[in-house]
Amino acid sequence: MIMFSKNYLKFFFKDTIIISTLSIFFFLIIDSFLTKIIRVRGFSEFFESDPQVGFINKRDFNGKFGGPLEDFENVISFNSFGTRTVSKNNCKFTKSKVNENLIFVGDSMLAGFEVKDEKHYVSKLSKMCLTNGALVNGGVRAHDTHMASANAVRIMKEFSFNSSESIIIYAASHNDLIENDDPNTYYNMKARFGSIFNNQNYRPYLNPSYLRFRTFIADNFYFTTRLIHTIEKYKRLKSPKTNNNNLKLSKNACMRVFSILESTISTKFPNPRILVYMSPDYIDLQLSEKYEKCLKNASIFNTSITFIPIHKDIKKRIQNKNSKIFHFKRDGHYNEMGHDQMSKILYTKLEAILN
Repeated sequence: MIMFSKNYLKFFFKDTIIISTLSIFFFLIIDSFLTKIIRVRGFSEFFESDPQVGFINKRDFNGKFGGPLEDFENVISFNSFGTRTVSKNNCKFTKSKVNENLIFVGDSMLAGFEVKDEKHYVSKLSKMCLTNGALVNGGVRAHDTHMASANAVRIMKEFSFNSSESIIIYAASHNDLIENDDPNTYYNMKARFGSIFNNQNYRPYLNPSYLRFRTFIADNFYFTTRLIHTIEKYKRLKSPKTNNNNLKLSKNACMRVFSILESTISTKFPNPRILVYMSPDYIDLQLSEKYEKCLKNASIFNTSITFIPIHKDIKKRIQNKNSKIFHFKRDGHYNEMGHDQMSKILYTKLEAILN
């Protein structure tokens, strides 16, 4: 039996701590270098606080998003209103063509930072000559229904749009249904720039310090962030109870989506025209279809807002194809094919509504 002296154990643990500390320190230096030099994608660079909304895209911003460590690398830009640049159309409209302004609001699935300005689906709709009015991509990462509806009001005011000639189109996501009823679910940019809850309170730095620390990690450390996401994903997979709660919450929260939109927008613009559709999640299309059915059923009780089901059309277009071809391999957001498909489906739906 081997006997270890107290001095040996003391030096062993001491060396272990020193080596582990230096290894972690060295890893973080390399990780930070890769993030800032090779992968230029600090989330906080793209946003600014706004008391009415919580935060919006940074006005008059033009910069690189993504890099060699991502599936995408492109330059994105926002105009002076803090909305995504939309490609101008070269359409020759007749006098009988509709003139409605279409204001899209929602989260990252709509914002489409992962593709160029001319490739997100609002830009593609603009080129399809859908309307002689303006098309606005008001998508902002991490927005929920509270923030998206408040952003719609802000956009209408800043653009000086007439409500009788404008349609607000909300691209809901399953994250929204979970976050709408939970004031403590403020992750990422909400932790740094502030958020609103119940469309009333501007609450910058409301969140616990560890959430702001997570934002700092996401901005500066690529592999560390991916490690955190992998651990969280593993925990969710191993915890079916959490998934069931999310599904249960989504059913209870579907009515809230419409009440939030109506209460926020109607107080500023009487009799607004509002459309809602569910952003498809191509990683788990069946799950987002369940959320769509929930919203569709809830829309029956709200006659002032029109719900647009699109998953049936998506299935027809996909047929035997793998739905994962419409998003990036290492990122769940739409790639160019995904945005192209969204534009074609929405064009058919919106053209029927407008005409």
